[in-house]
Amino acid sequence: DPHERRTAPFALLFFDLDGFKAINDTLGHQAGDRVLVEVGARVKATLRADDILVRMAGDEFVAVFRGPLDQNIARTMADRLHQQIVKPIDIQGSDVTITASIGVVLSRAPTGDIVKDAEALLRIADRAMYDAKRAGGGQTVVASFDQYPAWPPLDATTPVVRHETGRLTSSQRTAH
Repeated sequence: DPHERRTAPFALLFFDLDGFKAINDTLGHQAGDRVLVEVGARVKATLRADDILVRMAGDEFVAVFRGPLDQNIARTMADRLHQQIVKPIDIQGSDVTITASIGVVLSRAPTGDIVKDAEALLRIADRAMYDAKRAGGGQTVVASFDQYPAWPPLDATTPVVRHETGRLTSSQRTAH
């Protein structure tokens, strides 16, 4: 149902492979390509039919999980990705392991509205992912409204789906 797809909340997980450059530098680009293909296949296998996986660039990926989600469910989904990514990968007869730093943002704002500004959500998930990297990598940071006070960076043109009506509209920032 197109209406349900437009109004359904989702979690956006932005992840980057920790130590990927070292694999490329020491084992070569073919080995790096093999790691990317294997990680992509493993992550895709954890997704449901309605979920989405995209390789953004290099060793950066975005996964979108649809449905009724909260921070705990999103963290559980990220944990599943971690479990698949850390499994050894056979490269030229040797087992190579890699970890990922994952940043998560939920599309549902505290007002109940669904934020549809993909660029804003990607920026926030990217910031959370870099926080996970700075914390040592191999971790997940779920962006919270307290931690990222600029979230969501709504202005009069930011598309949101209104919780009350299910209609796509522009945001109107309110004073708090």
